Amino acid sequence: MSIVWVANYAGHPYDQAEKFGELRYLTRGYVSLGNLDRLVYYVAEKVADTKAEDYLLLSGLCVVGVIASVAWVTMWGGVKILHWDKKNSDYVPLEFTRGQLEKMFDVFLIQEAEDKWKAQNE
Repeated sequence: MSIVWVANYAGHPYDQAEKFGELRYLTRGYVSLGNLDRLVYYVAEKVADTKAEDYLLLSGLCVVGVIASVAWVTMWGGVKILHWDKKNSDYVPLEFTRGQLEKMFDVFLIQEAEDKWKAQNE
C-alpha cells in the first residue's frame, strides 16, 4: 500500500488524502530556514524511507515541498504529488517524471534562446 508523505504537518485536516494511503509526515510544525543544509539533510533522510509508489502531499512551508520533490525525483525518477483542489474540496494526484521535467526545461531554454536572438536582431 502507498504512503502519503505530508511535507509539513501544519494542523490542517488531511484525512481525505487517506484514500491514497497511510499518512506520514516529513516535518511537523515550525521549520527553521536558519540552517538550510540541516533542513535538506533532514528531509532527504525522510525521503530515503519512501517508495516509488508513495505520494507527496504539499502542505506548509513551500521550501520543504521543493526539497522533498527534488529528492523524490532524484531517487525515483519522478514524484506523485497530492494537490488540494479548492474547487472540488478534494486531493488531486499529479505525477511528474524526470523525462517530463527535462523536456519542459529543454523547451524553455530553446524558447529563451530564440527570444534573445529576436531581441538582438530587431
